Amino acid sequence: MQSAHADFFVGVAAFERGDYATALEHWQPMAEQGIAVAQNNLGVMYDHGLGVEEDDAQAVGWYRLAAEQGNAQSQYSLGLMYGNGHGVPEDDRAAVKWYRLAAEQGSVNAQYHMALVYDFGEGVGEDDAIAATWYRKAAELGDSRAQYNLGLLYDFGSGVQQDKREALKWYRKAARQGDAKAQYMVGASHFNGEGTPTDKVKGYAWLTLAAYQRHVRALQHRAEVWATLTPQERDAAKTLRKQLAGKLALLKRLGMPVSADAAVSLAPKELLRDIQAALRNNGFDPGPTDGRMGPRTRDAIRAFQRSFGLAETGEPSRGLLQLIRIQ
Repeated sequence: MQSAHADFFVGVAAFERGDYATALEHWQPMAEQGIAVAQNNLGVMYDHGLGVEEDDAQAVGWYRLAAEQGNAQSQYSLGLMYGNGHGVPEDDRAAVKWYRLAAEQGSVNAQYHMALVYDFGEGVGEDDAIAATWYRKAAELGDSRAQYNLGLLYDFGSGVQQDKREALKWYRKAARQGDAKAQYMVGASHFNGEGTPTDKVKGYAWLTLAAYQRHVRALQHRAEVWATLTPQERDAAKTLRKQLAGKLALLKRLGMPVSADAAVSLAPKELLRDIQAALRNNGFDPGPTDGRMGPRTRDAIRAFQRSFGLAETGEPSRGLLQLIRIQ
């Protein structure tokens, strides 16, 4: 098993530097031996034509082998293949089956897609209340798409009791992650006083951020708002827009979550959460599975690294996650 770990990690390093042939050389034997994470990685390579000819049928085959062993990433990917008819006949019901299995393991992408299928009635009966439940799960894990869509449901009272304040809360979370649609809705909410007292300065600042991303309605609405502002309000709006843009740009460069209560961490919350879950499954104690980089998580990473003779950096990475998962 120690050799398998070493081979896998060599493959990860090769993959990350774009040497797909070497990655394939190390992962192919492992996949053929039934190691799910290696099977998933071969699925990714055939899915995207990385070091091999793009082949949807091959991708499906490898994804299925890993998915049937419970690999959440492959379950989600297999759901996508069924949902899009890539490598298999399009089958919305089969897509939902695999999304659900991955979602129940905590895959945020799968949770988001479970929300979508109930939102639009694809492979299941349309049900806004169930959609809201899945959007909330993904939104609470930091998915900006789910945060925006959950905001819409609260805004219009679809599947939940209408609540403009709650809608704005979720729009803000997505807006802070750079979602242009959410930035527009935050701006419009402030300007119209929906879910918050009217504040034209904040409204204009958020509309401008959305407009910079070429959001069509923001481009149109921004000019209308500007015409209503006094000279003093225009100066204040420009200053606030610069402050917001600077904060968002900094957080994005650092790869940090951008919600107001975000913990300081250089790894995305979803990655940290997956590492914490994998560590726990292998007998290490990372503390709560919350996507936050605290001392218990760092100590658990170091303990794992120590047990396999690795450098004890205590730092999270995608390579580390894959290494833990082949236990």
